[in-house]
Amino acid sequence: MNTPEQEPEELVVETAEGTVFSHTTEVEDFPQKVIPVNSAESVQFQSWEQNASEFLTAYAEPQSKNELIQYDEAFKAWQVSPVKQHSAQDVINLLGAYLGQRMVRDFDMEWVMVTDQYGQDYAVRHKSSELMTFPFSSVMKRIEDNEHEFIHGVYHVLKHELENGEFKQRTNSEQGGPPIP
Repeated sequence: MNTPEQEPEELVVETAEGTVFSHTTEVEDFPQKVIPVNSAESVQFQSWEQNASEFLTAYAEPQSKNELIQYDEAFKAWQVSPVKQHSAQDVINLLGAYLGQRMVRDFDMEWVMVTDQYGQDYAVRHKSSELMTFPFSSVMKRIEDNEHEFIHGVYHVLKHELENGEFKQRTNSEQGGPPIP
């Protein structure tokens, strides 16, 4: 039996740097296998994050603006640049790692590998809830759709959801601890 597709709901988030607009759509709950990344993958993400500053230097003027907005401006400059110093895959790795690592530090999240009916992808997941986001896929989608100014938005929408959202809490056993009685 097919169920009607739900209309996206608009989400408006106010930040110190301005208003962020987003859309949320409830999707069908499919089974997923979620496992923490191994130490080699974690080291790779840290390395890409450190190298992201080179991308920022190559495509954005040094400013006193919010770092997330500087990365948005650098991403847009890279998109329109006739001569690119970084490949699309480099940008996915660098900016995806930067955004993911920032969320790990700021929002008590962890890197995980998610496997479902669509394949495998890296995500960052909140340590006590089912809230996840896919930073590498977020960058890839914006490259494919020629969109920009999303890094600041993705970050603040996640922050808003963590502060105000209703999402499923994980049990201790799902967090790697003993089952909750």
